[in-house]
Amino acid sequence: MKNKKHIVIFVLIVFTLITGRLIYLEEQGNFWEISKNRFYRSAQLDSDELEKYIKQYKIRTIINLRGDSNAQWYKDEINICNKFNINHIDLSLSATSEPSESKINKLISILQKASFPILVHCKAGADRSGLATAIWLVTFENKPYYIAKQQLSLIYGHFSIGPTKVMDNYLKKWYEKYKKKDVI
Repeated sequence: MKNKKHIVIFVLIVFTLITGRLIYLEEQGNFWEISKNRFYRSAQLDSDELEKYIKQYKIRTIINLRGDSNAQWYKDEINICNKFNINHIDLSLSATSEPSESKINKLISILQKASFPILVHCKAGADRSGLATAIWLVTFENKPYYIAKQQLSLIYGHFSIGPTKVMDNYLKKWYEKYKKKDVI
């Protein structure tokens, strides 16, 4: 009986910590500085948050990994980008299915040509943004896999189980292929 009680308490503590972390990430927009003055990642920011981060970090390019939309968040984002003369690029990726090689090549091409600083975002800032950030770190900062892989972690709200595990699997596969090109 005592062991069951300890297990229940442990599960409740873990649940509380994870829930608290996710609430915190949601509140602050899951915004992270990855490379000072060059690369940032976030969740879908509301208008006030987006304007705040644009001003604070002098964002010049926003890469929206959700794709274009008729939703109000998208219209607001476009309006803010127009207001601040920011380059807005849409690249639709899924958090639960493997991206095509052409989409990842397009992402890399966009990153090569974009004006800095860049903000990459998806809905939660956890899965697609994590993958894009890991690819940034490997491709443009020559970081090893174990560093890049950290972008797909609970720290950023990513769960390496369930449907979003595809991001982890894809990153590993992409990295092995990239490494074989003798780019690193």
